[in-house]
Amino acid sequence: MNHDSDRCFRLERRFLHIGVVCTIFFFLFGVGSSAAALWNVDGSFGRPRETALVFGVFWACFTGLGIGLILRSVRSRLYIGPRSVRELGVFRVRAMCFDGLSAARWRVFLRGGSLVLRGRDGKLTLDFASFSPADRREMIELLRNRIDERIQEDWARFESRILVPLIRTLNQPDASETGTAP
Repeated sequence: MNHDSDRCFRLERRFLHIGVVCTIFFFLFGVGSSAAALWNVDGSFGRPRETALVFGVFWACFTGLGIGLILRSVRSRLYIGPRSVRELGVFRVRAMCFDGLSAARWRVFLRGGSLVLRGRDGKLTLDFASFSPADRREMIELLRNRIDERIQEDWARFESRILVPLIRTLNQPDASETGTAP
């Protein structure tokens, strides 16, 4: 696979921001609640050490989720090339060649829609919701044009429910451009 001509798409920056805020918030809550339980200034905890441990473990799990979101934001990529699509995740890379596909099903039940690819390389689900609207539109158009039309399922439904509203949204002038506030 030649990756020089692949178009790279990254997740929206908001996921990185949410991950950072959540990590800081949960870490501080974990430290604060564990310290409060351990010091047990007012004597309200019958077992301060055990309570501090439970609080620490509880908030550490949520802190880990925030760190996971940061890792996903930094590491995840979707590459669409002339002959293949490649998804780079936190722990793995999945790829599908367009000429080896047996089915491509467009789905509408997620906010941004998705595409399930099946072929000799297995199955790959591409969720569009985590990408910016402009990137989402470009991804959909690239995939629609590069996958054999005969194996695409539910395109008309996807187009009417996902693509048309997306194009409408992208074509609306921004309030800052028109000088009017919402």
